[in-house]
Amino acid sequence: MFSSVLVSAFIILNLLGYTKDYNLYILGGLGVFCLWLKLFYFMRMVNSTAAFVRMIVEMFLDIRIFMFIFFIGILAFSNCFYILDMYTRL
Repeated sequence: MFSSVLVSAFIILNLLGYTKDYNLYILGGLGVFCLWLKLFYFMRMVNSTAAFVRMIVEMFLDIRIFMFIFFIGILAFSNCFYILDMYTRL
């Protein structure tokens, strides 16, 4: 339902003339992304694709902890380089 609301809001605002607004296209992009996620949900009902969709979901569930540690490492390095960049600007 969230995707339908986003896409409907995008269409209505686009018809009202808000075509130059950057936030409108972010709204439309999120709506389209939600529609693609909904497609994966409906692909679970087809026998030939159900196993693959379940496999993808299980992989994302198993990789959660690794991604958490990975992003903490990325944040640590970015903070370090940010501080080093501040020193070079002195």
